[in-house]
Amino acid sequence: MVDSPFLQELKFTTNGIRGVANQDLTPYTCARIGQAIGNCLKREKGGGVIISTDYRTSGPIIKHAIISGLISMGINVTDAGHLPTPALQKYIKDTARYSMGLMITASHNPPQYNGIKVIDGDGIEIPPKKEAEIEKCYKNWKPDSELPEWNATGHLTLDSGAVEHYVSSIVKHARVEKESAHDIHVIVDPGNGITCTYYQALLDRLGVKYTSIFDTPDGTFPNRESEPTPDTLRALSRKVVDEGASLGVGFDGDGDRAIFIDNEGNFHWGDESFAIILDDLLETYKGWVVTPVSSSVLVQDVVDAHGAKLEWTKVGSITVSRRMLELDAIIAGEENGGIFYNPHQPVRDGGMALALVIGAMTRKCCDIGSLFKALPKYHLHKETIQVKHKEKERIMSRVAEAVKKESVDKLITIDGVKVFKDGGSVLIRASGTEPKFRSFADGKSRETAERLARWGIDLIKQAMKE
Repeated sequence: MVDSPFLQELKFTTNGIRGVANQDLTPYTCARIGQAIGNCLKREKGGGVIISTDYRTSGPIIKHAIISGLISMGINVTDAGHLPTPALQKYIKDTARYSMGLMITASHNPPQYNGIKVIDGDGIEIPPKKEAEIEKCYKNWKPDSELPEWNATGHLTLDSGAVEHYVSSIVKHARVEKESAHDIHVIVDPGNGITCTYYQALLDRLGVKYTSIFDTPDGTFPNRESEPTPDTLRALSRKVVDEGASLGVGFDGDGDRAIFIDNEGNFHWGDESFAIILDDLLETYKGWVVTPVSSSVLVQDVVDAHGAKLEWTKVGSITVSRRMLELDAIIAGEENGGIFYNPHQPVRDGGMALALVIGAMTRKCCDIGSLFKALPKYHLHKETIQVKHKEKERIMSRVAEAVKKESVDKLITIDGVKVFKDGGSVLIRASGTEPKFRSFADGKSRETAERLARWGIDLIKQAMKE
């Protein structure tokens, strides 16, 4: 077996802890992670932990190893079974019974990967300070040196109530006009992921018709990759057209993001579905809207048109959630399909996103294609380039210096480099979880978006040579 980097030290990414199952995340390293978390909780005199998994095949290995580590440290653990990430977050926030939650998932990554999202007692993933404490506890841990006596260990309980609690909250906050909901037909593509656990119950209670594809739980993702993209949602697009459906929705592996297909089978990035929700919500709400720098200029256009206020943040759902709370913002959104609706919970939530889009359709009394067409039109284009992890910082620094010499309309450097030019924008940024740089661009024409994205990649290539 290849030596795991986790044998030396633990490192959080922008989405918790990620690694290859049984190579990085082995039973041994996961038990150590559980003990490190337990040690931190004991020092803070914290309470119990609730844990759940998505359907990845390595989930039971990681979950049970972590539970073993936690219980060995005297921490009580509740196993909530299979849950979408936002369902676990909602349950933690509302029950107020747990100091921490652990979601075993690698979200959109390939099936050989898995990970651990560490959720704070308020339902939002833990801040960097707590991540650093866990990393320190892990690194400094001396095997078996601080274990309690046999009669002071923790205990394990089961709780299956989180899904019903989650669905009930979405329905409560959905803003769906029930009298017109029955005219809507949704094609659902869970991608064999965790959304299989609840989509039927949700759509039944929202009162819409639905058909599904790839709806059997399978952690190997046999039908499509767990990341919803134009390529992976082709079958969904065809199904929408073939069925004459109102819309299609594709979810990622852990159910916290949703991407939409219109009634003509066209794919739409999260910026556009966020804009539809905003266009509906901002008719009455004029406060703050939050979005990361990875979003399109489209979001700014819609916010400005309604007289609301936009706050750009660093990329990362934790940053967006925390900034929402600071500004008391009702809504936030990401280009990857993440929608944060504070009256429900201030974290990204694929089920809530679907309910809000359906709600907008029922109030506007028109098909989703018409809602998309009514928006200012931007074309989005993404390109990626492989780099070495250790080279990311140096490359980013050189790209930032190069951009300052260019003629641009506006520049944001809070996270990577976001350049506004030629009526559009491009974000040049290193991936937080993979050895890649990404260039996200948007423009009034497809040619402009593609040119801006390639311009970003060219800057990265030049920085790699220097």
